Amino acid sequence: MHAGAWVVATAAPRHTARLRRLGAREVVDWRTPGWAQHADDGFDAVLAAVNGTAAEAMSLLRDGGALCSITSDAPPGQRGISSGNLYVRPDAGQLAQLAALAADGRLQLTTKGVDLAEGPAAAQQVTAGRAAGDKYVLR
Repeated sequence: MHAGAWVVATAAPRHTARLRRLGAREVVDWRTPGWAQHADDGFDAVLAAVNGTAAEAMSLLRDGGALCSITSDAPPGQRGISSGNLYVRPDAGQLAQLAALAADGRLQLTTKGVDLAEGPAAAQQVTAGRAAGDKYVLR
Protein backbone atom coordinates (compact mmCIF):
# COMPACT_ATOMS: atom_id res chain seq x y z
CA MET A 1 0.00 0.00 0.00
CA HIS A 2 1.46 3.37 -1.03
CA ALA A 3 0.04 6.70 0.06
CA GLY A 4 -2.84 4.95 1.81
CA ALA A 5 -4.26 3.35 -1.34
CA TRP A 6 -5.46 -0.25 -1.50
CA VAL A 7 -4.82 -1.15 -5.15
CA VAL A 8 -6.81 -3.67 -7.17
CA ALA A 9 -5.42 -4.03 -10.69
CA THR A 10 -6.99 -5.51 -13.79
CA ALA A 11 -4.66 -7.32 -16.17
CA ALA A 12 -4.01 -10.57 -17.96
CA PRO A 13 -2.89 -13.32 -15.54
CA ARG A 14 0.69 -13.25 -16.87
CA HIS A 15 1.10 -9.79 -15.32
CA THR A 16 -0.05 -10.77 -11.81
CA ALA A 17 3.39 -11.22 -10.23
CA ARG A 18 4.70 -7.92 -11.63
CA LEU A 19 1.62 -6.00 -10.48
CA ARG A 20 1.83 -7.51 -7.00
CA ARG A 21 5.50 -6.42 -6.81
CA LEU A 22 4.32 -2.92 -7.73
CA GLY A 23 1.84 -2.94 -4.84
CA ALA A 24 -1.44 -4.36 -6.14
CA ARG A 25 -3.29 -6.30 -3.43
CA GLU A 26 -5.51 -8.06 -5.96
CA VAL A 27 -5.32 -8.66 -9.71
CA VAL A 28 -8.48 -9.34 -11.74
CA ASP A 29 -8.37 -10.64 -15.33
CA TRP A 30 -10.11 -7.86 -17.28
CA ARG A 31 -10.81 -10.22 -20.20
CA THR A 32 -13.18 -12.28 -18.06
CA PRO A 33 -16.78 -11.44 -19.01
CA GLY A 34 -18.41 -9.45 -16.21
CA TRP A 35 -15.06 -8.75 -14.51
CA ALA A 36 -16.48 -5.59 -12.94
CA GLN A 37 -18.91 -7.61 -10.83
CA HIS A 38 -15.97 -9.19 -8.95
CA ALA A 39 -15.58 -6.05 -6.81
CA ASP A 40 -17.26 -6.53 -3.44
CA ASP A 41 -17.75 -3.04 -2.01
CA GLY A 42 -16.91 -0.71 -4.86
CA PHE A 43 -14.07 1.77 -5.12
CA ASP A 44 -13.45 5.43 -4.37
CA ALA A 45 -11.32 5.88 -7.51
CA VAL A 46 -10.59 4.07 -10.76
CA LEU A 47 -7.76 4.60 -13.23
CA ALA A 48 -8.75 3.10 -16.60
CA ALA A 49 -5.63 2.16 -18.57
CA VAL A 50 -7.08 -0.24 -21.15
CA ASN A 51 -9.10 1.18 -24.02
CA GLY A 52 -12.76 0.24 -23.85
CA THR A 53 -12.91 -0.49 -20.08
CA ALA A 54 -13.74 2.94 -18.64
CA ALA A 55 -17.52 2.67 -19.05
CA GLU A 56 -17.68 -0.69 -17.29
CA ALA A 57 -15.27 0.59 -14.64
CA MET A 58 -17.78 3.36 -13.83
CA SER A 59 -20.04 0.69 -12.34
CA LEU A 60 -17.31 -0.12 -9.80
CA LEU A 61 -17.29 3.35 -8.27
CA ARG A 62 -19.09 4.41 -5.15
CA ASP A 63 -21.28 7.50 -5.45
CA GLY A 64 -19.08 10.60 -5.37
CA GLY A 65 -15.98 8.73 -6.55
CA ALA A 66 -13.60 9.60 -9.36
CA LEU A 67 -12.71 7.97 -12.68
CA CYS A 68 -9.63 8.88 -14.70
CA SER A 69 -8.92 7.38 -18.11
CA ILE A 70 -5.53 7.49 -19.82
CA THR A 71 -7.07 6.08 -23.01
CA SER A 72 -9.32 9.06 -23.80
CA ASP A 73 -12.57 7.13 -23.32
CA ALA A 74 -13.85 8.49 -19.99
CA PRO A 75 -17.65 8.35 -19.91
CA PRO A 76 -19.74 11.27 -18.63
CA GLY A 77 -19.92 11.53 -14.84
CA GLN A 78 -22.95 10.21 -12.99
CA ARG A 79 -24.06 9.67 -9.36
CA GLY A 80 -21.74 12.52 -8.30
CA ILE A 81 -18.75 10.73 -9.84
CA SER A 82 -16.20 12.97 -11.53
CA SER A 83 -14.93 11.48 -14.77
CA GLY A 84 -12.21 12.71 -17.08
CA ASN A 85 -9.28 11.91 -19.33
CA LEU A 86 -5.68 12.41 -18.26
CA TYR A 87 -3.15 13.78 -20.67
CA VAL A 88 0.57 13.98 -19.98
CA ARG A 89 1.88 17.41 -19.16
CA PRO A 90 5.35 18.41 -18.02
CA ASP A 91 5.53 18.79 -14.25
CA ALA A 92 8.97 19.12 -12.63
CA GLY A 93 7.58 18.63 -9.11
CA GLN A 94 5.87 15.35 -9.97
CA LEU A 95 8.95 14.14 -11.85
CA ALA A 96 11.08 14.91 -8.78
CA GLN A 97 8.67 12.86 -6.60
CA LEU A 98 8.85 9.92 -9.02
CA ALA A 99 12.64 10.16 -9.15
CA ALA A 100 12.80 10.10 -5.33
CA LEU A 101 10.54 7.02 -5.21
CA ALA A 102 12.73 5.30 -7.79
CA ALA A 103 15.91 6.23 -5.89
CA ASP A 104 14.42 4.74 -2.69
CA GLY A 105 13.52 1.54 -4.54
CA ARG A 106 9.78 2.07 -3.99
CA LEU A 107 9.12 2.62 -7.69
CA GLN A 108 10.59 0.20 -10.18
CA LEU A 109 10.46 0.29 -13.94
CA THR A 110 11.62 -2.68 -15.95
CA THR A 111 12.87 -1.75 -19.39
CA LYS A 112 13.77 -3.72 -22.48
CA GLY A 113 16.62 -2.38 -24.61
CA VAL A 114 16.19 -2.57 -28.37
CA ASP A 115 18.54 -1.53 -31.14
CA LEU A 116 17.56 1.52 -33.14
CA ALA A 117 16.74 -0.70 -36.14
CA GLU A 118 14.19 -2.56 -33.96
CA GLY A 119 12.51 0.70 -32.90
CA PRO A 120 9.72 0.71 -35.50
CA ALA A 121 8.70 -2.87 -34.63
CA ALA A 122 8.71 -2.05 -30.90
CA ALA A 123 6.60 1.07 -31.54
CA GLN A 124 4.08 -1.01 -33.50
CA GLN A 125 3.77 -3.45 -30.57
CA VAL A 126 3.13 -0.58 -28.16
CA THR A 127 0.55 1.20 -30.32
CA ALA A 128 -1.23 -2.09 -31.05
CA GLY A 129 -1.47 -2.85 -27.32
CA ARG A 130 0.77 -5.90 -27.58
CA ALA A 131 3.73 -4.64 -25.52
CA ALA A 132 2.62 -6.65 -22.45
CA GLY A 133 3.74 -3.89 -20.12
CA ASP A 134 7.22 -3.68 -21.63
CA LYS A 135 8.90 -0.29 -21.61
CA TYR A 136 11.36 0.07 -24.47
CA VAL A 137 14.63 1.99 -24.43
CA LEU A 138 16.32 2.58 -27.79
CA ARG A 139 20.08 1.88 -27.89
